[in-house]
Amino acid sequence: LYSRSYDPVPIVRAEARQHLQADVHIGNRDESSAEAIKNNKLTIWNSVPSVIDLMQRANQMTKEHLSSLRLMTFCGEPLYKEHLDSIFSAKPQMIVHNTYGPTEATVSCTILELRDALKKRILIN
Repeated sequence: LYSRSYDPVPIVRAEARQHLQADVHIGNRDESSAEAIKNNKLTIWNSVPSVIDLMQRANQMTKEHLSSLRLMTFCGEPLYKEHLDSIFSAKPQMIVHNTYGPTEATVSCTILELRDALKKRILIN
């Protein structure tokens, strides 16, 4: 049973805001994900892996577009070797987290950290 007497979401949101330097909303339909990363100098990216496919099709998986990023976290879909090849070609020092969690909760409960030298074992979901 679910009890509203303890709802951690507002606490998590408040805690996250304390640690964020900027509240960035990517909603401009004319701005691609890679352009949003570049223009807002994002350091952490969290999305489904298919966003990498979109960036590749737009020829935006480049050092120029990803230069500010230090960490990319993916969940919700399989992360393939081709995604990692594209990421590490653009930025070899990138840290990638491949996560898995129950969709209903929109959280990740397992994580595999990947770096360029460790990209052989990537699938956990």
